[in-house]
Amino acid sequence: MHDLFVLPTHRKQGVASDLFQSIQDWAEFRKASWLQWNSSPSRSGFIESLG
Repeated sequence: MHDLFVLPTHRKQGVASDLFQSIQDWAEFRKASWLQWNSSPSRSGFIESLG
């Protein structure tokens, strides 16, 4: 996957968290050893909220 984003009209509704959890579940099911992502500085609050 190259790009993942949520349209502004759908932000703050848990959509991004659900998408990211689905990616994590997919990776675990396929025994992936790591995930890598880059984000814009404006999304740092979201990234930090993931833990």
